[in-house]
Amino acid sequence: MAESGKAHAWKACSRMGFWVQIPVLASGFEPALFGSESHTHHTELQARSLAPSRAVKSRYSLEAGTRSPRYMESITFREPTEADVAELEELITAHFSEGSSYTVELGADDPSYHARIAESDRSILGVMAIDLFDDRAAVADEMYFFDDPDLLPAADRYGLLEMGYVRPGFTGQGIGSRLLERVEAIGIEHDIDCVLADSWYHGGPDSPESLFRGHGYETVHRDPFDRPAAECPKCEDDCVCAAGLAVRHIE
Repeated sequence: MAESGKAHAWKACSRMGFWVQIPVLASGFEPALFGSESHTHHTELQARSLAPSRAVKSRYSLEAGTRSPRYMESITFREPTEADVAELEELITAHFSEGSSYTVELGADDPSYHARIAESDRSILGVMAIDLFDDRAAVADEMYFFDDPDLLPAADRYGLLEMGYVRPGFTGQGIGSRLLERVEAIGIEHDIDCVLADSWYHGGPDSPESLFRGHGYETVHRDPFDRPAAECPKCEDDCVCAAGLAVRHIE
């Protein structure tokens, strides 16, 4: 369990997740949007650039509403395949400091893990997944920031959101919302009654906190990061990054 007000030294290894957790602030790693640590199917992040330039940061200052409704109607959703791995790695790495690399394994043989991608014109625009658990200790063990079972609400079956990314330049278009609705529906089909996400909240326009709030999630725990804005690829004047535990109960 992360401790508020302290520098974090997290493992550079996690499951491919929409909002996967990644790095290590004390060592110069950058965390991802949201996700969980996995002991079976995992992603590896090797981040080498600690302080992105202002020019690099400008890549993340994206304007919403630049795509037409007709364009949005052309987006389709499907399961990822091995042929998508290289493009997914490129999409995810774009959210981190220059010089970072990210290796993806899909975990296709895991029946509890369900991923979806959004694509248009043969280009992947976003990705998200949900992992299903019957045991609170098991889901806590899979989490990255909040791995204490006592922090989690009681439920009969959990859905843990993972791998949550939208391609830079396409945020603010509803892609994340549509992916979230699809993986939530998969979880509901498998009888979950609680959806969880331990996520990287940040000051950028694509922070998952806004997405979760708009879909009825409550942030039940927040643990601020302790680092200057110069070391953050998302925030500008002040770093407002925090680990956030978001919860939605399915009625």
